[in-house]
Amino acid sequence: MENGVKISVSTIITLIVVGIGIVAFGGWAITNQAFVSSSLSITNRKQLSVNSTILNREYPTINAKNKRIKKDEQFDIKTHVTATDPLDGDISSSIKFYGTVNTAKKGIYKIRCVVRNSAGLKTVKYVQVVVD
Repeated sequence: MENGVKISVSTIITLIVVGIGIVAFGGWAITNQAFVSSSLSITNRKQLSVNSTILNREYPTINAKNKRIKKDEQFDIKTHVTATDPLDGDISSSIKFYGTVNTAKKGIYKIRCVVRNSAGLKTVKYVQVVVD
């Protein structure tokens, strides 16, 4: 066979290993890409349905004004702050207050008011209380 192509044994082994590598890893990459694509589409569908519920809702409103009181005057922040929501109505009982007012000591006190509606949408408002 003088006109034939001569291929060494090491060349044949290299071609076999490369072929196996392409089949093994190339096939895995295609399968992995298909899995990731299907997972993303499922996640996107779920997220869209959750977001559509929230998008149709409005944030609650906290109604409060800064307050000035005299030293040693009785004061309860809960009587000065209300909250409403277009769907839930009066949600004043759901307001959480963070901070305190020391009416025995002159100063400016900051109270954080936080309320959530039934959709979980949150509104925060700060109220300053000045003790003279």
